[in-house]
Amino acid sequence: VETITGGTGADTITLAAAITAGTIDLAAGTDSLTLGAFANSATVSNVETLTGGSAADTITLATTLTGMTVNLGAGADTLVLGNFANTGTLQNVETITGNADVDTITLSTIITAGVVDLNGGTDVLTLGNFANTLTVSD
Repeated sequence: VETITGGTGADTITLAAAITAGTIDLAAGTDSLTLGAFANSATVSNVETLTGGSAADTITLATTLTGMTVNLGAGADTLVLGNFANTGTLQNVETITGNADVDTITLSTIITAGVVDLNGGTDVLTLGNFANTLTVSD
């Protein structure tokens, strides 16, 4: 399945196969998406809890990151924030790309060999209380 569209209720989706260049919009409700243990790539909208698999996931957010829980799990994961003012706490994301708006990001797990580029805007990056190793720009 390459496209998943949710309804108005609280959708809980677990992917049992890899998704490549997928589009997932779970619409209204308090929705949860769990990616399979594969290298996944998708554009995601209206998901309140996003959990990655054990491989390298590449996720692009098409809606704002506000009040959302993101834990992409194991693997060299990439998260591209939507072109909005994003505020969120991230876990297990190794590459984070922001946008021209204001992004306020907190990392709640250790980041090693990470790359964070929040692009334009007056951005705020808060690291967890760990021995973090990362490259930060903009």
